[in-house]
Amino acid sequence: MAKNREKTAVFLDRDGTINVEVDYVNRVRDFRLLPGAGTAIRALNRAGVRVIVASNQSGVARGYLTMATLGRITEKMRKGLARQGAKLDAVYYCPRHPDEKPACRKPETGMALEAKRRFGLDLKQCFMVGDNRADIEFGRNMGARTVLVLSGHARGGEPWVRGLKPDCVAQDLEGAAAWILGVLGKR
Repeated sequence: MAKNREKTAVFLDRDGTINVEVDYVNRVRDFRLLPGAGTAIRALNRAGVRVIVASNQSGVARGYLTMATLGRITEKMRKGLARQGAKLDAVYYCPRHPDEKPACRKPETGMALEAKRRFGLDLKQCFMVGDNRADIEFGRNMGARTVLVLSGHARGGEPWVRGLKPDCVAQDLEGAAAWILGVLGKR
């Protein structure tokens, strides 16, 4: 990993950013990578940037899937990305119900703080890419630059998108990765 990038990571939401957004991905067969996701992650890998998934998965608390099924879905994601020459450095999930208001659930920063401890990250040198308000607020709360992708919840131009003001709006993860790599090239 390049010396100036060792404290940098790109945090990615999962559903709607890496894979096709469905109500709840609660079966392995429901998980489908978005076109270009592997290419984007591979480009970040090649640039020496850690890529970390941070995803709320309240379907576990709601009883829609088990932690074992979530693990199998994660394995399918990792294998699908590996076939495209891409890898994830870590995957963090918050399986808790939103009503519990857990520290791990975005927009709270529990998952980012865990990654910071594990990898020695400077969160102000990091980026957050996601498709909804909680993702952008999570990025802001950790002091990271934010990218809203229009490949999931934000694709329909919902009113909540206006006024959100991420650092960048990209069509998809490929566009987000290109912007991030451009920013990193200027450092």
